[in-house]
Amino acid sequence: MFPGCPVSLPRLKEALREHKITVTNDVNKADCFITHYDYGHYHNDGESIRINSMLFKAMNYEAMDISVSEGLANKDSEPNVDASIPIVFDSKMAETYSRNSIDYDEDLYESYVFTPLAVQIAYRIRHEQIPVIYAETCLNESANKRVLDNQLMDDMIRMIKDGSSEERELVKKMVPAIDYRKKKHLLWNMAREVNGYMYIFK
Repeated sequence: MFPGCPVSLPRLKEALREHKITVTNDVNKADCFITHYDYGHYHNDGESIRINSMLFKAMNYEAMDISVSEGLANKDSEPNVDASIPIVFDSKMAETYSRNSIDYDEDLYESYVFTPLAVQIAYRIRHEQIPVIYAETCLNESANKRVLDNQLMDDMIRMIKDGSSEERELVKKMVPAIDYRKKKHLLWNMAREVNGYMYIFK
């Protein structure tokens, strides 16, 4: 599964288990990839770069040369750091190191970053024909999906507006199981009726 998926891992695992699919974190063992629309990001002006971004666009950052910088703790012994490669200075790094303690190398006005994970996945998809499935597709193919009808809509509206705390907890479990691709007019009616009650679920 691509990092940064908006669908929670337990929920996705449950849907995949129905189809006898297990999730692995080893890219080389994957028989298919689960994707989503949030795998790429846009970062600007030195804000913290998300560590689970597979690929992203960076605007207005500075690249720092740590090969000659003093006071950079264990820079030569850190296995994940190559001191000969400039690093991007973002707000997360600024929490540990002063901007003035590291040598400036160059400005990154507009840069596109592809992580090794993104390159590895792209290679397997292109050359090994590994299939790619959207997370939403996995959820919508679940046998637990239910089509909204008038009775269910009326019951859920009543439970949201006037129900007990137990009934509202039940609604929280029922909503993700509704197939939003069907009976959209009923979904619209329900959304209109309960719009003013959504603060209850925050």
